[in-house]
Amino acid sequence: MGNALTKTEQKNLTRCEKVIGTGLTTFFAVGQALWDIRDAKLYRGSHDTFEAYCDERWDFSRSRAYQLITAAEVTADLSTIVDIPPERESHVRPLLVVPGEHRGDVWKRVVATAPQDGTGKPRISARHIEATVAAWQWEQREDEPEATSEPVDEPIDVESRPITPPVQPPECPECKATEWGEDEEGYFCLNCKAPLGTPLDCSVDNESESEPSPDDLFLSSIEEAVRTQFDGRLAVAAVRLETMADTLRSEI
Repeated sequence: MGNALTKTEQKNLTRCEKVIGTGLTTFFAVGQALWDIRDAKLYRGSHDTFEAYCDERWDFSRSRAYQLITAAEVTADLSTIVDIPPERESHVRPLLVVPGEHRGDVWKRVVATAPQDGTGKPRISARHIEATVAAWQWEQREDEPEATSEPVDEPIDVESRPITPPVQPPECPECKATEWGEDEEGYFCLNCKAPLGTPLDCSVDNESESEPSPDDLFLSSIEEAVRTQFDGRLAVAAVRLETMADTLRSEI
């Protein structure tokens, strides 16, 4: 089991294990030593995994070993930006809920607001740190913009919506032909010249027309305004407008 270590690796392992064995009360030193053993895989001389090494060599559970390593990592980061880093593992735990980019500012507030002893040194406790972190979290919630329940208006992409095929003209009641034309008086059968009404307003069964709704009147005015522009494509344009109107009604 295990792979042989080089002389340098064995020297580093001995140094780290000495720290762990004699400095169990110093969380940073122990966490740093475990950190070095894990990252350099110095455990491989006697164990297959870092977890097995911690369990058999030091009676540390996996979670406990990683707690110490995390506390050492956080303390090492804070040491680069503050003059007074955490001195106890219990001082680091409340800081873990703070994102790394804000952790330094929160710790500075902890030090600045902590009570002082007779020499002016801050007397930092885990309870004071927890209260400071809670106050910071509350401030972050207050700074967040309030969510609005009003729907956001989005443009309707007409081109991406399915287009209903143009309504087919009704059969001529006289000759059953479906070819129709248009003049000043309305639509008529091209075969026998019988009046057909407006195909877009009629069903296939040629039922009587109902009273037009305000929406129908609005669409009719649009149809009339663009009649000369759409020419033979007027039916397609009118159906597209109907589709848009139905879509708008469903979204109101």
